[in-house]
Parts: sequence; C-alpha cells; structure tokens
Amino acid sequence: MVSDRTKPTEQAPLGQLFLTFLKIGGLTFGGGMAMIPILERELVTKRQWLNAEEFADMLTLVNAAPGTFAINTAAYTGYYLRGFSGAVLAALGNVLIPFLLIIAISGFLLTGNVWMDRFLVSLRPAVIALVLAAGVRLGRRAYNRLFDWFLGIVTLVLELTLTIHPVFLILAGAGLGILYEILNKRHKKRKEALH
Repeated sequence: MVSDRTKPTEQAPLGQLFLTFLKIGGLTFGGGMAMIPILERELVTKRQWLNAEEFADMLTLVNAAPGTFAINTAAYTGYYLRGFSGAVLAALGNVLIPFLLIIAISGFLLTGNVWMDRFLVSLRPAVIALVLAAGVRLGRRAYNRLFDWFLGIVTLVLELTLTIHPVFLILAGAGLGILYEILNKRHKKRKEALH
C-alpha cells in the first residue's frame, strides 16, 4: 500500500489503537463482516488512520488470509500503523470484550433462553443492512474506474450464484487486475508512439 500521508506511527498512539479496537470489538454483533461499517467509521472517517484505498486493500488482504476476519483485521491494521506492538494491542483490544461477554452469556445460550434467542435473531436483518451499506460506501470511495465496478459486480454475481471459495475469487480478481493494468499500459504506449 502506497500512501502520501504522514508516517503511520505518528498518527496512531498505542493506547488509542487498543481503545479503538476495544470499542470496535465491543460494538460488533453478527460476526466479523458486521464490523466493516464500524471499522470504516473509526479508521477512515473519524481517526483517518487509513484512507479509503488503504481500507479497501486491508479488507482484501484479511479476507484472503486464513483465520478469523476480526482478529486478522485488528492485527493487520495494528501492524500497519504501529508494527508488532500495534498488532498485539489491536488484536487484544478486539477480542477482550467479546471473550468476556461469551463467558458471561454462555450459560443463557446453553440453557436455550428464549429471550436471548429472540435478541440474536432480531439482530440479523440489521447486521445484513450494515454490511451492505458499508459495501456501497466503500465501493463509491475505492472504485475509481469502470473496470473496478465491472470486476466487483462480476465477483458479487459469482459469489451469490456459484459455490466458489472467496480466495479463488480474490486471486482471479487480482489476476484480472494485473492483466488489465498491463494491457492498459501497452495501449497508452501505443497511443503515445502514434502521436
């Protein structure tokens, strides 16, 4: 990721990084993807630790990596901003509240508490809406070319209609993006040679 902003270590104090991911981990219901709107608001809009392009790159990399989305995101962002100590503190902050909550409410879940079941079921539509809204906002900021939109829509259609593992879609998208850039550079060189 190439950025023209100031050095990341000057922008993200370790304590603030820990507290930010503590907040993100504590406010995320519905799984890792549900944290995308909160991540975007905290990291891009509010704190401006990442720009839209860096945020999109981060989402791509953590989705392609093995492991859970939430921990990968926290560790990657922490490492990008503050190195190894940033990765450890961001990951710890991200899992601390959910870990404590799971221990606290596991008794209710194991006993089949009706109110807890209803609460969790009622969160599902809101989580889906939040993920979709974050995807649209991210697309408007990160997609600068018609090719980006085309590739995003094709990937979405393939993901919804076929049972292809997301890693293969990401790798195919990377390959097509590289091919597009190579062909685009050749086309520009030909145009310059003609003029």
